[in-house]
Amino acid sequence: MVLMPMNCMEAMDKLVMRDKEDCILRIQVYPSSKKEEILFASDSIIVRVTSPPRGGRANEDVVKLFKKKMKVKAKIESGFKSRDKMLRVYNVDCKDLAGKICGV
Repeated sequence: MVLMPMNCMEAMDKLVMRDKEDCILRIQVYPSSKKEEILFASDSIIVRVTSPPRGGRANEDVVKLFKKKMKVKAKIESGFKSRDKMLRVYNVDCKDLAGKICGV
């Protein structure tokens, strides 16, 4: 039997959760990257930022990147010192946000 990877929108059901008017995203952050981007890869939401993981700079840049690229207000909820984080995105439709991340 061959296992097929999930497509992006199917995976988003596990990575994006609704909490009242907000969405909670499970993300993996890669600091000190060559470029800044938000993308879906290998059943994960990957966020790459150029800043180093010192003094909370990478965390701040994750929030700024979502504001710039996705036009949303966000805040890191947990995982401040971990690559795996939970990010709250305020007042947004989760399906629309998932579609933007997937490039739909």
